[in-house]
Amino acid sequence: MRIHWQQLWGRDLPALALCALLAVPSASPLEAQQAGREAPKIQVVVLEGQGAIYRVGQRSKTPLVVRVEDENRRPLMGAAVQFTSPDSGPGGVFPNGARVYLLRTDRTGQVEVKGFRANGVQGKFEIGVEVSYQGASAKASIVQINSAETQTSRSRLLSSRFLSIAGGVAVGAVLALVLARSDEEAQGPPIAITPGSPSVGGPQ
Repeated sequence: MRIHWQQLWGRDLPALALCALLAVPSASPLEAQQAGREAPKIQVVVLEGQGAIYRVGQRSKTPLVVRVEDENRRPLMGAAVQFTSPDSGPGGVFPNGARVYLLRTDRTGQVEVKGFRANGVQGKFEIGVEVSYQGASAKASIVQINSAETQTSRSRLLSSRFLSIAGGVAVGAVLALVLARSDEEAQGPPIAITPGSPSVGGPQ
């Protein structure tokens, strides 16, 4: 007995459809939830270290501090923060002796880097900051300056110059006062003229 292929196809079509449906992998509830959730919007705020001046070859006393926030400016804990120093030219190394330093934010959304050491090249440079959190990312940069003079030494130099100028002005004022008093003493005391009634008499 011959069975036409169209009859066989029509009889087994529901079974074939069920097999095809079972063969398609279904997403887990966690994967479906993650797929439906968008990555949060984050931003990086530089709190300390922007524009800091380093003395070449020495460790900085100014820390690098950044905070990671969401779009509502709420701190994000556990965000990965990577600091990167330039490959060449002005720059330096982090406390681990490398140009890359990785930290995670605390409950305040902040990370702090202490002990950045400037190299021997003077000039301005940027430290890159890259943040990742639950699929979202953000970037920032911190401008630094390597100089033979620190900001403190410059302030001391300006203060010493100001004091020298102020001292010169004070000496000039004292000298002018002394000269004025010397002129008064050289002229002698003023002559007082007292009005009175004139008298006329004969020769004595």
